[in-house]
Amino acid sequence: MCSIRGIVEGTYVHVESGWQPVETLDHLDRWAVLSGGYRPATRLSSHEVWQDTRDCPSVARPLIVPQGALGNDEHLWMQQDTRVILQSAPFSDLVGTTHVSLRAGDLIGERGIELADTPPTRAFIYRVFFDEIDAVQIAGGLWQMCAPTCNNLNLFSMGDYDQCRIGRHVVRHLTRDEALMFLLAQDAAGTHDITQGIRHTFA
Repeated sequence: MCSIRGIVEGTYVHVESGWQPVETLDHLDRWAVLSGGYRPATRLSSHEVWQDTRDCPSVARPLIVPQGALGNDEHLWMQQDTRVILQSAPFSDLVGTTHVSLRAGDLIGERGIELADTPPTRAFIYRVFFDEIDAVQIAGGLWQMCAPTCNNLNLFSMGDYDQCRIGRHVVRHLTRDEALMFLLAQDAAGTHDITQGIRHTFA
């Protein structure tokens, strides 16, 4: 349960009324979604985690994501199995989609993203569900993927589903190696031509 996907309490989420801490919201609030505009969620659940953090294993610890690391305007806690969505420009022709999703746990050590030594004690994780796969905007601008209500279908499985559609956007789910190469390519963009160097990665 400690490693469950979701939004860690204290994280600000974009809803129609503005930016609000996730723990103050209800599923009927109109959430900003990647599919377009604002819409209520189908369901919102909460789960208490990290009740005893003294011997919390690394696989159950959240990440510390520094301000600006992934387009977020504030520092935040993030679960390792969370997938975040970034625009693929200027590499859309290479990845073949308008957006890409990256598993947060694959990014440890990149852009200052680190595993928390000690997670917050007895915090809550909030899970947002929609009828179809979508993403909500958190921490000042970062898109976090949300599961559909029929979450018995593992739409995050790289073996069966390497991409999905969210509204008019096609999102490619990158593997760990692809995600790291994508971040490196982003960092290098504008300094020299890096398209040839990453082309084989997204073949």
